Amino acid sequence: MEPLRFEEDVKTVEVIVGQNTYTLTEASEGAHTKYQNKISSCVKFGPDGSAVGAKDLADVEAYLLSMCLTNGEGKHVSIDIIRKWPVRYVKEIVRVAKEISEIEEGGKGALLKQRAELDKRIEALDEAKNETSDIENS
Repeated sequence: MEPLRFEEDVKTVEVIVGQNTYTLTEASEGAHTKYQNKISSCVKFGPDGSAVGAKDLADVEAYLLSMCLTNGEGKHVSIDIIRKWPVRYVKEIVRVAKEISEIEEGGKGALLKQRAELDKRIEALDEAKNETSDIENS
């Protein structure tokens, strides 16, 4: 088996908000774990153990950004600063943070993505089967 090789450089994206420039860095495993734990801590469970609601779930995206976004001095941007930005800024920065960090979310979006990937694989198998049939019929 070939060794697994990883680049030592971490993915980053420059983010400019007004006159300020920030660096968005892909999440470390530690940051990803804290983010997932934060999501889990927001879920409320009923007496039977099933999820019955969520509390403070909206905070988790700002929490993720606070671990991945640094200012020009290399200091992490606080959640309080992130909360002052327009929603459209935060949504886009979160989208990019999840993309460069390869963070998959649950829910309908993740399922649709999985279905699209499965559809591609099924199509490739069908094409291979058709090519085999064409060769056998020649």
